[in-house]
Amino acid sequence: MSWRALFGAAALAGLAACVQAPPVPAKAEPTPAEQAARRRAAAAAIEQAALEARVAQAVQRADEAYVYGYPLLVGEMLRLQMSGVAKAASHRAPANNFWHARRLPAAGEPRHPLVDDADTLASFAWLDLGREAMLVAWPAMGRRWFSVALHSQWMQALHTAGSGLGDSKPARLLVAGPEWQGSVPPGATLLRSPTRHVLLALRIQTRGSEADLRAVQALQARLRIVPQTVRSRRAPAEAAAVPALPAAAGELTPQQQVAALDTAAAFELLAHLMGRAAPPAVADEPLLQRMAAIGIEPGKPFRMDVLEPAVQAALADTGARMQRRLTGLRPQVFAQAGSWQAPPAGGDFGTDYVRRAVVAALQWPGGDPRQLLELSTRSDAEGRPLDGAHDYLLRFARGEHPPVNGFWSLTLTAGEGEDGRRGFVADSAGRVNLGTRDKPPAEAGGALELFVQNLSPGLDNAARWLPAPKGGFMLTLRLYAPKTAPPSALPPGQGTWVPPAPQRLP
Repeated sequence: MSWRALFGAAALAGLAACVQAPPVPAKAEPTPAEQAARRRAAAAAIEQAALEARVAQAVQRADEAYVYGYPLLVGEMLRLQMSGVAKAASHRAPANNFWHARRLPAAGEPRHPLVDDADTLASFAWLDLGREAMLVAWPAMGRRWFSVALHSQWMQALHTAGSGLGDSKPARLLVAGPEWQGSVPPGATLLRSPTRHVLLALRIQTRGSEADLRAVQALQARLRIVPQTVRSRRAPAEAAAVPALPAAAGELTPQQQVAALDTAAAFELLAHLMGRAAPPAVADEPLLQRMAAIGIEPGKPFRMDVLEPAVQAALADTGARMQRRLTGLRPQVFAQAGSWQAPPAGGDFGTDYVRRAVVAALQWPGGDPRQLLELSTRSDAEGRPLDGAHDYLLRFARGEHPPVNGFWSLTLTAGEGEDGRRGFVADSAGRVNLGTRDKPPAEAGGALELFVQNLSPGLDNAARWLPAPKGGFMLTLRLYAPKTAPPSALPPGQGTWVPPAPQRLP
């Protein structure tokens, strides 16, 4: 570098050293008022976050509580609907008394909440075990299909018997509540219930003729419910109070009655029932601890108004929200068998509270597929909705007739009233089902063809015709005491036998 360049660089460096950057103004300190405002804002943000966390946690616990208690609430509504009378009337009877179906249901008439078939005569009773045990007895049913089931208020299957389980002998059960102490009558088996109230459901096959109806009615007359006080001739206990029936209960299903409860009423009833009538299981303790955090405790009053206003607002739609969730989960619990569906079975659900609630939303208390397997479809082989504007053929090939040890029956239901129930269809043939008792003739090759259509298929096929309405409908195939060895429809959706899909005729 030349001396001129060096001199220029040195001059520039000196000039830069003489020029200083402008001073940075000092940052003003926040005033005490600003500092206080900032602290308040930070505290408010923390409190808001904490409130949102409490609300979210309360919503989660309320959702869990609703799903957990839903079967108990539905069962209570069903009990009130069936036994909330001082004496037998319509399809209702007081506690510890049988209600008997004396004939098969007719098309177009109001349906009993637990009667949906046209093959059996049903006998139901709600047992009240709060003051004494009940001796339940039934005779031998001979070669008739029959089933007996007792369910706790939690929908738990306490006892099952019948043709599907190989039972044919008479039986005597002493059904006792959780606090009962006493002696068991000779020849009786003690059945301990964890809940005060128990649903007893008994069904007996009938072929439908007047003579056969009288024969089944004679069997019904031999069914017994005997309180221990009567058996031992001690002074009878005070009669149980007749439960209050909710307004319009007769027009609504138990599920609809529960859906009509607001959150406070639902949780108040749940806490009350868990107090003594239906104590929770030991396995439920972890969930009960979470429920207690929002004030739901067995036997203690639930007070919605003591919760934080934000929590109250968030819990207001708990029932509606959980109803939507249960509805959305329904398809997941059905077993698929070709184009037919089998409803979920009842039984002991353990701590699977969600599945138990979904089953309760569909059909309280659920059934035992070993006794009766129901398969339903609303669509034909092409997936199109069944409609009486078309004719259908249901063809069982030779060797593929419904596999049963008992009998089978095909029924058709249509419409869906405000109570959610579908009814049998009135028709000129006076037939609401078609099955074993009708002895429909098979084809020469052994195949069995059934016609489902609005108009008669002609005299030659009249014995194989199930009349259909002019509009949409659903078919239900019932297998009473289904076979367990192949070909079998058991277990539902996984069996070696699948019903054929209805074929739309040209």
